[in-house]
Amino acid sequence: MHVGPTNSGKTHHALRALAAAKTGVYAGPLRLLAHEIWERLNLGQIVPLGVEQPPPHANPPPPSHPSQGAALYTAPQDSRPSTNSKYARATNMTTGEEKKVVEHYAGLLSCTVEMLSSRMEYDVGVIDEIQMIGDPQRGFAWTSAVLGLSARELHLCGEASAIPIVQSFLQETGDDLEIRQYERLTPLLVEEESLGGDLSKVQKGDCVIAFSRTSIFALKTEIEKKSGLKCAVVYGKLPPEIRSEQAALFNDPDSGFDVIIGSDAIGMGLNLKIRRIIFSAVTKGDGASSSKVPLSISQTKQIAGRAGRYGHSIDPSNSCGYVTTLHPKDLPFVKDALSHPSTPTLSHAYVGPTVESMEAFCAALPISKSHSQHNSLFPTSSSGTNLTSFLESIQMAHVYTASVPPAYKYINTTSPSGLEKLSRLCSWIEKHSKGVLTWEDKICWLVSPMAVRDDLCVKCYEVIIRRQRDDMDVGDLKDVLEETSRIVYGQDVKKVSVGEMNKEPKGFLQVLEWAEEQMRKHSESLQAVAVLEKEVREVNEEKEEEEKEEDARLSTRNRQPFIPEITHSTLSVLESFHKILVFYMWMLFRNSVVFSDQETTEELKRRVEVVLDWSLQVIGQSDQDKTDGKDMEKVRIAKEERMLSERAAYKQLMKDYQERNAKNETEQNKEERDSREMNRSREEETVGSSAGFIDVLKNYVENPNLRVGRGGAAAAAPSKSVS
Repeated sequence: MHVGPTNSGKTHHALRALAAAKTGVYAGPLRLLAHEIWERLNLGQIVPLGVEQPPPHANPPPPSHPSQGAALYTAPQDSRPSTNSKYARATNMTTGEEKKVVEHYAGLLSCTVEMLSSRMEYDVGVIDEIQMIGDPQRGFAWTSAVLGLSARELHLCGEASAIPIVQSFLQETGDDLEIRQYERLTPLLVEEESLGGDLSKVQKGDCVIAFSRTSIFALKTEIEKKSGLKCAVVYGKLPPEIRSEQAALFNDPDSGFDVIIGSDAIGMGLNLKIRRIIFSAVTKGDGASSSKVPLSISQTKQIAGRAGRYGHSIDPSNSCGYVTTLHPKDLPFVKDALSHPSTPTLSHAYVGPTVESMEAFCAALPISKSHSQHNSLFPTSSSGTNLTSFLESIQMAHVYTASVPPAYKYINTTSPSGLEKLSRLCSWIEKHSKGVLTWEDKICWLVSPMAVRDDLCVKCYEVIIRRQRDDMDVGDLKDVLEETSRIVYGQDVKKVSVGEMNKEPKGFLQVLEWAEEQMRKHSESLQAVAVLEKEVREVNEEKEEEEKEEDARLSTRNRQPFIPEITHSTLSVLESFHKILVFYMWMLFRNSVVFSDQETTEELKRRVEVVLDWSLQVIGQSDQDKTDGKDMEKVRIAKEERMLSERAAYKQLMKDYQERNAKNETEQNKEERDSREMNRSREEETVGSSAGFIDVLKNYVENPNLRVGRGGAAAAAPSKSVS
C-alpha cells in the first residue's frame, strides 16, 4: 500500500513498478485518469523502477506570505514531462465509453476500476484512490478489484484511512502486506488571514473553490472584473476532456489564464500547478435536497492538498502551497480540518452483486421458473416480472442469505433514497420498453451512464429507446438529435443562416453549428485586429506624437474584435449534447448492432469538445472587452505553439520506434516474434516497437484535427477489446 496525502508522490512510485513490469494494469476512478496514465506510459514519461532518476530539488524555506518574492521568478519554458522512447510501453486503454488499442498483445492496460477483468493475469496491478472502497455507490468495484484481480504484486494507492479495511481483507486471503507511508513533497501552510471577501486580492496561481455551477461563473465574472486576471473553470458537469483542457490553460504560463475556479472536481484526476487554494465556501449540497452540509475532513484535505503541486509556474524554486478562505468565518474550519492528525479510518468496504451471484440466485428464486427453459440469466419479457421487483428480489436475496463480516457492507440500494432512485429508473425503462426489450437490454439501460436529472438528455433517451424497441436499430444519430430537438422545441428548429448568427438557435446540431460559426468569426476578427495593429505601428513610426494619439483614438473603433454571444444556456445545451454522445458510445461498445453510428458519434464528440473549451474561455466577455482581443489571440497562439511542440514530440517518438523496429527486424526472425506475441510476453528492448502503435502515432502526426489528450487517432474503432 502506498498511502499519504495529496502531492506526496504515492501513485508515482506505484506507476514506476507498473512501467517496469512485463504485464500490468492500472485502474483508476475516472476515465480522465485512465487516459492520462495511458498517454504517459505510451510516451515513456514514467521511468521504470530500477532505473535511476534525478531526485526533486530541495525546496528553500517558504516565505511568510505567498505574494512575497513571487514576482522575482519567471516560469519555465516547458514544464511538461518529456517523452523518452527508451521507457515507452505500448499500453491499451479501456473505459466504459472508449477503447484504445495500440497493440493487440500490449503488456500494459490502463482502465477504470469498473472495467477490470478478474480473468486476466498480470505481474503488477495498480489500484488508485483505494479510499473509494468506502463509497456507498461505487465502493463495490474497488472491493472486487482488491479481492478479485489476479496479480502477483498489487499496489494500492490512496489515503491511510483504508489501511484497516485492507488489513482485514488479508486475514481472509493470507496475502502479505507492505505499507509505505509518504509525506508531502512540498509544505502546506494555512494563511493567517482570509481575503476578507475582497476578490481583488486574488493572485496569479490561485485556485478558488466553489460548489455550484452558478457560483463558479459568478466568481469568474467578479474576479476578472476586479483583478484583471483571466480565469479557467472546472466543474463536475464538464466532460473530463474539457476539464483537462482548462487545466492545461491554467498550467501554461503563456496562456493568459492565471487563475482557475473549480468545484471539488479539481480534487481528483487533474494535475494543476496551484500556488494557493481559496475556499469560497466550506459547505456543499448533499445531493438529495436543497440543504448544505459541511465538507468532510477527507474532502477538505484532498482539495487543500492540491496547493503547492511540485513545479508550479509562479515560482519553480519554491513549491510551498498555501490555503485560505474568501470569508473570515470559514478560515477556522479549514485550519481545524488541516490540523487534524489523520483522516478518520473507513469503517467498512462495500460489496455488490456479481454476475455469478445473480445467476445463482436467478436459478434458485421463484421468479426464474418461467424462464428456466431459456439459456438466459434473466427472466423473459413475458414472465410478468417487472424490472423493479426482479432487482429488489435479487438485492434482498444477497442481503438476507449471506452473512458478511463486519468489514463489509452491501451497496446502498436498500436505503429509502436508494430504492426510490432505483424504482424510478426501473419504472422509466419498463414504461418505454413496453414488454419488447429483452432483460439483457433492460439491464444494459439500467447500468448505463444515463444523465437522469438532465431533462434534455432524458428526452433524447426516450427517442433512442423507442427506436430500439420498435426497429431494433437506433439509426442515424443526427436523425435522433433532430427528432429530439423537434420534441423539445416544437417545429421551431431549423438551420441558422449566416444573417441570423447573432440569434442563439434551438436544437443540438443547430447550437453546435451556431457556436462553431461564432468561434470562426471570433478567431478571424482577432487575427484581423492583430494585422491592423501591426500596420498601425508601422505607420506610426513615421508620424509625429500628436498625430499618433489622434490616429490611436480613431483606429480604436476599427480594432474591436467580434464578441461572441455565448450564454449559460449555450453551455448547458452543449454539456447535455456531450452527455448524450458519451451515453451513445457506451451503448455502442455493448451493442454495436443497435447502436451502429460510431463515426458520426466520434466526429460530433470531438466538435462539441472543441466548442465547449472555446466557450468557457469567452463566456462573460462584455463591451469593455471589445478592445481587449490581444489576450484571446495570445491564447490561440500559445495553444498552437503547444500543439506543434507536442506534435513534434510524437513525431520524434514515432521516428525512434521505427528505427528500433527496423533494428529488431534484422536481429530477430519472424518465427520468434510470432511466438512471443502468442505467449503475450515481451523483451525489455522490444517493448513498444509495435507497428500498430506506430500507425497511431503516424495518424496523430498527419491529422491536424487531432489533439493531445483526446480520443484522436486512438479513438478510431478498435478491432478488439483488451478485457
